[in-house]
Amino acid sequence: MRLLSKREVIFETPDKKQVVFSRNQYKKVKGVSWEDVKLKVVDEIKQNTGYHINNDAQSFVCHNNHLPETLERAYREVGMKIMHVYISFSCDSQTFGRHNDTEDVLIVQSVGKMSYIFDNGKICTLHPGDSLFIPEGVFHTPMVSEPRVTLSFSS
Repeated sequence: MRLLSKREVIFETPDKKQVVFSRNQYKKVKGVSWEDVKLKVVDEIKQNTGYHINNDAQSFVCHNNHLPETLERAYREVGMKIMHVYISFSCDSQTFGRHNDTEDVLIVQSVGKMSYIFDNGKICTLHPGDSLFIPEGVFHTPMVSEPRVTLSFSS
């Protein structure tokens, strides 16, 4: 997985895995429009390919099949194979809570801000264009503080 040149190690796990934060690295990601996000949600509902988190209508997870224009540009800018689009329409939207992933992920913030809390107490807040590399197996808790669009990439 490609790491970025301007970076800060947030912390290192006992087995030497590094959680890495990069500020404002991505420009096209910041251009994702709410109009394209809404088109994506409607498309995935029609095709029954996306899903709600906890069955509320406030949070959606969409995949990188068929992307409206500004989401396509963001996908191409980051250049990784798999992209999930996490969308929250309110500040109290649900997430998957504390979890770890089975592969490395690169989180890139597109719209709004999003925070991640790690088991060692570190908190990292992403603004549009910021990214966070989280190695597989590292537990983290996503926290929604406002309507947002967050892109999660893996290989």
